[in-house]
Formats: sequence, structure tokens, C-alpha cells
Amino acid sequence: MGDLVMAGNVPFIHPYHVGSVEIKFNGQSQTFQVTAKFFLDDLENAINLKRKNGLFFYQTAQKLAMQKALRQYMKAHLVIKSEDKNIRLNFLGFEEVQESVYIYLESDKTSSPSQVTVGLNALYDLFEDQMNIVHLSVNGERRSHKLNFPDIYFIEKF
Repeated sequence: MGDLVMAGNVPFIHPYHVGSVEIKFNGQSQTFQVTAKFFLDDLENAINLKRKNGLFFYQTAQKLAMQKALRQYMKAHLVIKSEDKNIRLNFLGFEEVQESVYIYLESDKTSSPSQVTVGLNALYDLFEDQMNIVHLSVNGERRSHKLNFPDIYFIEKF
């Protein structure tokens, strides 16, 4: 059975555990720009898995603590390498949109990659049926991968 989610005041069940991550290399700024999207309740549960006191989206008083928790979570669960060199990702922020959470990251400046390695295991600590779809765009070429638990990595050459 899926998880019960509240979208506004309307509950619904999402029977799938899916996340998506869009990674674009911006040639003008020479940065990787990342937008990650997950179901709000799944991400909330993952963040609270090892916490004594829970953090909850839509709680204004917890916004700064949630930002810190999301920054740490994404640092632990998403890795991008260019030419086998780890790319530092800076947390820009997040927003809740109905039943989803969007997380925004951007890398420091880096040269245009000819090879990109992506490692992603978000929500694997909660669901053995977790699927993460990753769209990677470099120099106008878009490649997509589906990472099903326990798969974590893929490599693309451009």
C-alpha cells in the first residue's frame, strides 16, 4: 500500500516511490545546476529517520533547520563528478509545491565536462522499491537514467 499524503487539505495515496533529479551544465556560468524533486512525505520521513526531534515541511518556525537538514541530506545522497573530480554542490534552497519538495543546488565554476559520473541514493534508506530518474544535460545533449534500488551510479561521456 502506498503512503498517505496531504495535498492542501486533500489526502491522496502515492503507491510509487519515485524521485527525479535534473542536472544541467550551464556553459555560460560554467556550473552544474540541479533541481531535485521528491514526494514531501517521503523526504520528510528520510530526514527524520535518525533525528530525535522531527522536522516538518510547512512549519515556518522550522524552515532554517529544514534547510540545514536538506543541505546535509543532499550532500550525503548526491554526488556529481566531472572528469573523475568531485564537484562541490552548493545548496540554494527548497520549496514545497503541493505534495512535492523541490531542492535547488548549484556547483562552483568548473570546466565543460567530457565525462560525468552521477551517484544518487536518495530515499534508499526508506524504500527498497525506490526509483530515481536522473536527467543529465551537457552542451545541449540530454541523457536520462533510471536508478532502481540498489543501483547508485552511472557514467556519461559527452
